[in-house]
Amino acid sequence: SFEDYSQGPKKLNTKRLIKTSIVFAVIIIIIVLFAMYVGNNEFRGWTDKYIFGKEMTENTGSIIDVDMDSNSYVYAYDKYVVVLSKNHLQSYSSAGNKESDIEITITNPLFASNGRYLCVAEKSGNKIYLISGEHILWQMDLENEISQISVNRNGYVSVSHKSLVKLFNDEGKDLTTAYLSSTYAISTAVSNDNEELAIAEINYTGGLIASS
Repeated sequence: SFEDYSQGPKKLNTKRLIKTSIVFAVIIIIIVLFAMYVGNNEFRGWTDKYIFGKEMTENTGSIIDVDMDSNSYVYAYDKYVVVLSKNHLQSYSSAGNKESDIEITITNPLFASNGRYLCVAEKSGNKIYLISGEHILWQMDLENEISQISVNRNGYVSVSHKSLVKLFNDEGKDLTTAYLSSTYAISTAVSNDNEELAIAEINYTGGLIASS
């Protein structure tokens, strides 16, 4: 109305403007710092050392010597670092002390772990082991070549081979076998209550690759 305009332009809310400017400036600073942390190695190293305290030196860390010329494989689970070399699976503590040396017949390993359980299988082979700490809980030779493995926190193991998925409990008992009619299993998982098996599958038969 004419009466509103006769009062002149409204005054700006100075306090709100200052708060908005500060918030906007903080957001810009965070974005810039994040970009520098990701893209600048020197800045990331300085930040890790003096801000996050992530510096690790030979005086504070443990060293495990690994002969990589002997086709060694290194994997970490639970409180162990394991090294597989020449059919020997050696486990080390966080202090770098050797805890166990287990003989397993694996040369091209698949690893899966959950909590205190470690599953090791021969990729495109048929041998599989379930290990906990310093002991082999069970081992088995399967009829079909192994392509994928998984283990839940209770030691239940799922193993897949193309259109076939098998489920074992923590004692190695064969619980069930799932057959996929026209698809391949690419990943599996067992629920924490041991009651459900999830299977990710892919279909190569059609004109387009479809997953479900």
